[in-house]
Amino acid sequence: MTSGAPIKILVLCLFLSPLFSPTNSIAFPNILTSLYKKQADTFVDQALPEIIETWSVARLTKYAHPYLFRQTPRDDIERLFFFFQSLGPLQKYHGSQGEITLTVNSTGEQIITGNYTAHATFQNGNATIQVAIIREDEKWSISNFVVNSEAFQKKTAQDTGPKDKKLSETELEQKVAEILSQNTIQKRRNVEFVFQLAKIYREEGKINKAIPLYEKGLQVDSSDLNKQFLLAKLLLKNNCRNDAIPILQNIFEFSEDWPLCQQSRNLLTKLHAEIPDTAPQKKIAYNKAKV
Repeated sequence: MTSGAPIKILVLCLFLSPLFSPTNSIAFPNILTSLYKKQADTFVDQALPEIIETWSVARLTKYAHPYLFRQTPRDDIERLFFFFQSLGPLQKYHGSQGEITLTVNSTGEQIITGNYTAHATFQNGNATIQVAIIREDEKWSISNFVVNSEAFQKKTAQDTGPKDKKLSETELEQKVAEILSQNTIQKRRNVEFVFQLAKIYREEGKINKAIPLYEKGLQVDSSDLNKQFLLAKLLLKNNCRNDAIPILQNIFEFSEDWPLCQQSRNLLTKLHAEIPDTAPQKKIAYNKAKV
């Protein structure tokens, strides 16, 4: 992430934007504006503490405008929220300030939007949260969400700084034992140490030690198909054919790495196992490949 830049989940560019021009604005009665402003204040100060307390995507979903997830893939939001957890536990929410805008479009429909800035203190630093909100069907929702903190800049600097010294096998075993006792979020953050130790065991021929570590690491990060393939090969060496075959079939079916798919296919063929029916372009690629 770029140092010093706000972390943006989404900047909502509503297709209604041409309708928000000054020529379409009208003077609403002060009493109506005050009513909607009070509703907006309450909505923001209720939603934000719930969302940032544990950086819950589920709670964001509860308050989000549908357009938010159409514009930003949920996986990207989950990755950002995982990054935001580096701020540590929420210590205090300091409230928000903002304004609302009432406009009318060309069909006479009333449109109410708002922009708010909130401040919060976390264990590892302060953060500013900026949100845009919109009222539709008598309901408020979040259409834009931006988080900024100096703690992110410090983390970026640390990540680009000198790497930790290489751990000995004994030190790595101690570290991995500690990681495996942590919660899922902490395991995901440190899973590479688990794979490092698994690799050492594999290279030393300690298959019975390597297999459980690959399995535990892949429970945290199952998307690494290369490590899935290494696990399958170890299972075959350990005479665990029935456990290896489903892994090889998944790799063949879902990987876009053609050499990896080819290796999985070759092993499945040797095992006389079923080869998944895949997309036509994958079949063509294999027909051209040299076995």
